Amino acid sequence: MYYRAIRNDMLRSKAITLTTMLFVAAAAMLVALPAAIGFGVTVFSAIGPGFAVLGALAGIVGTIVIGIVASGLGGTARLVSAPCAPAAAVLSAFALDMAGRGDEPAVIVLLLVIIGVVAALGALTDWVLA
Repeated sequence: MYYRAIRNDMLRSKAITLTTMLFVAAAAMLVALPAAIGFGVTVFSAIGPGFAVLGALAGIVGTIVIGIVASGLGGTARLVSAPCAPAAAVLSAFALDMAGRGDEPAVIVLLLVIIGVVAALGALTDWVLA
């Protein structure tokens, strides 16, 4: 509730205009999008060369979802939500291991999605309980 109150106060402030919000959104996009695309390509190319494009698409969609969810939950004026390099390294190792065992690419992608959803639910649970 505290975060929403801060966000509502910021939006009511006359200092924040639509132009300011658009510039801030563009800056956040310039920070998060290249990293998300790179991490997505890194993780998905471990499955096979043909999956790099899906990794780039996953990075783009992930950036959009992170932006919507982070702004919906509230935040601060000076922080940008972006992908996490250690998480990409762990997911890449997981995908490499499964690809090395000969698992189907569709199963690997499904398990990567499930891991991401479970991690997000765990982080959301920590946020709610805090």
